[in-house]
Order: sequence, then C-alpha cells, then structure tokens
Amino acid sequence: MPTVGGTRVRELTRRVADAWPTPDASGWRHLPFTLLVVLVALIVSNIPLPTRGPLVVAAVAVSLTVQALASLARPARWPGEWMLLLPLGQILAVSLLDLGSGDRSGSVAVLLFIPGIALALVPGLLSLLAGILAVTLACFAPVFLTDDRFYPVLHGAVTALMICALMVHSHAMISIVRRHERSLAAAEDLMRSIMSAASEQAIMATDATGRLVAASSGAERLFEAPADRLVGTELTRLMGEDGASLAGLVGAAADGGSHVSQWRRSIGGSARVVEYVVTPRPGDAAEPASGPGPASPEPEGYLVVATDVTAREEEEERQEQFIGLVTHELRTPLVSILGYVDLLRLDPAGLTAEQREYVEVLARNTRRLRGLVDDLLLSARLAAGERMAHEEVDAVEVVRAALASVRPIADAAAVTLELSGDDSVPLVSDPQRLGQVVDNLLTNAVKFSHAGGQVRVEVVAEPAPDGGRGARIRVADDGTGIEPDELRRITEPFYRSRESRRRRIAGVGLGLTLVQALVSEHRGTLTIDSEPGRGTEVVVRLPDAAAPGDHQG
Repeated sequence: MPTVGGTRVRELTRRVADAWPTPDASGWRHLPFTLLVVLVALIVSNIPLPTRGPLVVAAVAVSLTVQALASLARPARWPGEWMLLLPLGQILAVSLLDLGSGDRSGSVAVLLFIPGIALALVPGLLSLLAGILAVTLACFAPVFLTDDRFYPVLHGAVTALMICALMVHSHAMISIVRRHERSLAAAEDLMRSIMSAASEQAIMATDATGRLVAASSGAERLFEAPADRLVGTELTRLMGEDGASLAGLVGAAADGGSHVSQWRRSIGGSARVVEYVVTPRPGDAAEPASGPGPASPEPEGYLVVATDVTAREEEEERQEQFIGLVTHELRTPLVSILGYVDLLRLDPAGLTAEQREYVEVLARNTRRLRGLVDDLLLSARLAAGERMAHEEVDAVEVVRAALASVRPIADAAAVTLELSGDDSVPLVSDPQRLGQVVDNLLTNAVKFSHAGGQVRVEVVAEPAPDGGRGARIRVADDGTGIEPDELRRITEPFYRSRESRRRRIAGVGLGLTLVQALVSEHRGTLTIDSEPGRGTEVVVRLPDAAAPGDHQG
C-alpha cells in the first residue's frame, strides 16, 4: 500500500515536472546551478588552496542575485536582449569562483558548460556570440593572476574550445528543432483551418480502436452534434449498424489500403445516404520496429472523409425515373410506326420509286430512333438494379449474331468484318445483354473506321481470376482512334468525343457507358487501348455470371 508521504512526493514530483518547461519556471531551472555554485564555494573555502575569499563571496552573491531575479522578476516577460543577463550573470559567478578558488588547474571552469549551453539555446545569433565571448574571457581570466602562464593558457584554450564547440553544435541543433516546430505549427494551423472550413465533408480521425480523436465542422453538421461530443465516440456506433465491427467498416484500410463505401441511416429524423472513404492514419505504431522481428502492420488509427450524397442520389433517381418513363412512352408509338412501315414495304409494287425511297429513309431513321430509345431504357433499367438472366450460352454464337446485325451497316461504310478465335466458348451469361455489349462495340468500331478499313473480332476461352470458366472478346479497328484526354472519359454517360462531333456521327454517348455497366454487372473487366490515327482495341473479359445471391454488387 502506498504511504501518504509517498503519494505527496509523487504528486509534488509530477507538478514540478509539469511546470519545469514553462516560461514562469525560470527560478526552478536556475536553482540547481545556484546550489552547485554555493556547494563549490564551500568546498574551495575548506581545502588548502590559496583561496581569495572576497572573490568567492562575490561569486556566491552574484549567483544568488541571478537566482532571485529568475525567481521573482518574471524574466520570461523581459525584452529579448535582457534575457541574456541571467546566463551572463552565471558566467560571471563561475569566473569569480574560478579566480577566487586559487586552483591553477582551472577545475572550476567546467561549470561554464551550464550557462554556455543556456546561452546557445536562446534564439538568435546575438546570444551565441555573447556566450562565446563571455566563456572565452572567463576561461582566460586566471591567466592574468599568475606568473606561470603556460598551464593556465593551455587549460583555458582547451576548455574554451570545448565549451564553444558544444555551444555552436547545440545552437545549430536547437535551430533545426525550432524550424521543425514552426513547420509543425504551420501544418497544425493549416489542418485546423481545413477542418474548420470543410463544412461540406465530415473529416474525422480515430485511434487504432476506432474511437474519434478529431472531428471537423462538417462532421458536426452531418451528425448534428458538437465536436466535443463526437470526440471519444466509437466509429462503429456513429456510422455502423447494430453489431457492426470496426474491421467491416474500415475494410481494406486496416491493411494499409483505402476503403470506399456508402451507408444509409436516419440522422435527425431524415434518411441520409453518406459516401465515405477510409484510409489509415500513420503514426509511431506504423513505423518499422528497430528491434528484431517483423514490424506491426497495425495503423495508428484511421482518417474518414464522409460526404452526404442524399441530394445527389435523389436527383439521379428522379432523372432515371424520368428517362425510364419517357423512353417507355416513346417506344410504344415507335413500334407502331415501324409496323406500318414494314406493311408498306411488303407491297413495293403499290408505291412509286420515290415513295419507296421515302419509306426506306423512314424505316432507317425509325430503327435508329428505336435503338436510341432502347439504350436509354436499358440505362434506366440498369440504374434501377434490374438483374441479368443466367443461361448457358455460346459466346461465339452471340458474337456471330451481333456481326450479322451490324454487317449491313459495315457494308454500307465499306468496312470489312473478320471473326477469329475458338469455335465455341461456353459461358453462363445473359444472351440479350451480352449481345448488346458486342453490338455496341461493333457499331462503334464501324462508325469510326475509314472506308476500306477492317474490324477484327476475336473470341477465345480464358480462365476467370477465380479459376472458373471465362471468355475474352476482343474488338479492334484501324480507325481514327481516341485522344488520351478523352480516353479517360469515354465511358461517362452522354460523353461524345471531338471526332464524333466533328464527323457528326449519330448517337447520344451512351454506347460505351452501357457496355461498362453491363460488363460490371457480369463481374467482368473492360479495357480500352487507343492511339489517335491508328485505331482502337477493346477487350472484354467475362467470367461465368453468378446467380443472384452468390455475390454482392
């Protein structure tokens, strides 16, 4: 059991340790040196040396005066130059003590290290130069009080060089430390400004256990709670469902990566959709261990940036509903128009040549309009989460069917279509949607090919990443190609390249968007490689489609 006295000693020690580095604790910091001067003065007064008593008394008096000033005069509030008086006073006390001790070896001069280093740690070059000058004079002062000057000069030179070299080194090191402190302070101020200004994003930092240690003004706004209430809250309690684990919430961030996800819950009585990104927050725990054994991969904590995307989600949902409604309503009259056009084409003899030409133009443009409507309708269905069918199909047969439907367009453009690869590639897929993927790729390749060009299609069996069955469909052309800055945006909805606008190529910019969406729904990958003037190569890799419930999209 700890005693009452031991507890009080520990409490006093803790208070002194807390107060020691503060500006107003100057008296405490000078006290050890003052006691040391008094102790040395008592020692030299009681040993058989030619001691000069008045100088020793003067040294103690100067030291006590410095102690009184440090304890009572609040030196931390003095102007910068006046701060040098205390360490210079200590140097004077040591010099007087050295002269009064009568010790020819200059042992007392070793005390100059303490005030010398104190001066070196004061900011500015003036304090360093003043310290070097004062220490040098103090080291050589005994030379003038003795006839035999060789040893005093030698000892003074060695001592002065040692102390001054250490002062210069200490001044350089403390300058570096202060520079880093200013950089850290500036970075901290910048981070505080960012945390305060980021009102649209909730920025939160956690420790390794997932407990919040900092929260931005955006977090206050999102969670409708002040930062002091958010700090200390578990991230799983703030953002997770009941029973959610920290590992499930941070995902790949636990292993040093980043995790992007969404969560939906009610905040303040309203349903919110929040998109969040989690990254590891590095710290000492993330540094490699200096000892033997592997370093711990655990991060110091996590950084979470959350954005309320409720309004965006609602707007996108309204847009998709509008597109779905409009395209559905457009499709019905288009089917009727095409039906009557086909009836007119069944009896070409009843039409004049000019009328037959009009009917063909009407049929061609109606089919083109129906294709655009079908693309918009498919886009709306995909956004609504409509699941694809799962059938055993032959990818080669699907590609052949798409080639047959595109061939009239290719013939009209004087573009040759060529098919190669395996004779049969079995695959679990949705034949209609797989056909739409290939049809869009072929149509694009033909549109952007020059007359006399060639579109090469290759279909081969290729194992999927999980070791199961898969197919690789490659469509390559030697057409106009795509500029690098446009290649990054080519799958964005309604994006049309400069070349398509320049050549007035028909379309609304949904073809590759649908291809990307269909391939992603199939858990496949889409790769587009293009070079302006040399053509484009598109590679689609598809595994067997998983039945609903086999995976999470």
